[in-house]
Amino acid sequence: MDGSIPLEDDSWTVAGRTFRSRLIIGTGKYKDYAVNAAAAEAAGAEIVTVALRRVNLSDPSQPMLVDDDRIEIVHFIGGG
Repeated sequence: MDGSIPLEDDSWTVAGRTFRSRLIIGTGKYKDYAVNAAAAEAAGAEIVTVALRRVNLSDPSQPMLVDDDRIEIVHFIGGG
């Protein structure tokens, strides 16, 4: 045995949610949330960061990244 962990057992847990992917992507470089969601799904990412200044949380009619069970949205409050 070479000491490696089988891929199906290589998961990690944060705040009670278990993830298989260690890839975390942001929303800053995508044309819109539809492209961002498609990229996240294609890459197998399970966590997407969203800058608070890029979303209008008080107006539900404004565009927003789909929040479903496949993707965990983490609000990013840093500058940049």
